[in-house]
Amino acid sequence: MNNIPYPTTIIHIAFFFIILAITSCSVDTECRQQINVVVGVQLQGDSLRLNADSSAYDTVSFTQIRGLSVHGLEHDSLLADGLTSISTLQLPLKKKADTTAFVLSLAGIEDTLLIAYTRELSYVSLACGCAVLSTIDTLDFTTHFIDSVELINTAVTTVKENHLKLYFHLPQ
Repeated sequence: MNNIPYPTTIIHIAFFFIILAITSCSVDTECRQQINVVVGVQLQGDSLRLNADSSAYDTVSFTQIRGLSVHGLEHDSLLADGLTSISTLQLPLKKKADTTAFVLSLAGIEDTLLIAYTRELSYVSLACGCAVLSTIDTLDFTTHFIDSVELINTAVTTVKENHLKLYFHLPQ
């Protein structure tokens, strides 16, 4: 008897591995979406500009900012590259710590934003595991170009929403 597998058996095995690969990727993507927890930050800025007849300065407000770079304080993960105009930031919190700090850089000036929070595990599913939800307790920041930070929502969950409103002045 010949030990060569039947062509249909090879097709069935190949089909099984293709289905396995497709479903494992979709579960992974699904899980990342269900356990991804970030702090949403809305940006609000103002700047002094000369008025039309150059007799005085007017305050101009805006919500889009270009040139803002953001990275974690203790690592170099770039969260905003400064090349595009942005109106919001998505800041990930550390899952094994109660504080996370970010460095914001604009026109060569740096400010630091420190978020202190309480963590809680929330079961998502057997395949995905747990999400680390947080409650923002306190905020601390330097004031080189950051004017103030307003806490809008303390509950940081898997729902994408704004938690902070960051007010700043553009350097002259």
